Amino acid sequence: MEVVKKYRHYAKQWDKLNELFAKYDENNNGILEKDEIRSLMIDKARGVMNVSQTVTVSDEDVVYVMELANPNYEKEGGVNREQLMTAVSQWYHLASQKRKKMNARTSFC
Repeated sequence: MEVVKKYRHYAKQWDKLNELFAKYDENNNGILEKDEIRSLMIDKARGVMNVSQTVTVSDEDVVYVMELANPNYEKEGGVNREQLMTAVSQWYHLASQKRKKMNARTSFC
């Protein structure tokens, strides 16, 4: 029964990733390129943080996330559908760290 639960969860996540991929693959080439990944990261930074504080997305952040998702992103042109979960997960983690740093700076008296 546990295997069925895990499969259902995976299938549900896969559907969400497919929707996300379709939304940001503006030129429909099957690859999320640097600007498309940046747009996704900016949008997710707003939604993930669940606060009015905006986490900025730097060029270094985009490269970092893309390299983790696809070490060959430069040669292959970006991140493909199968690599998107890694990219999103890494961005959530990085954005969370950036938010903690922002809060530490603003809460210090």
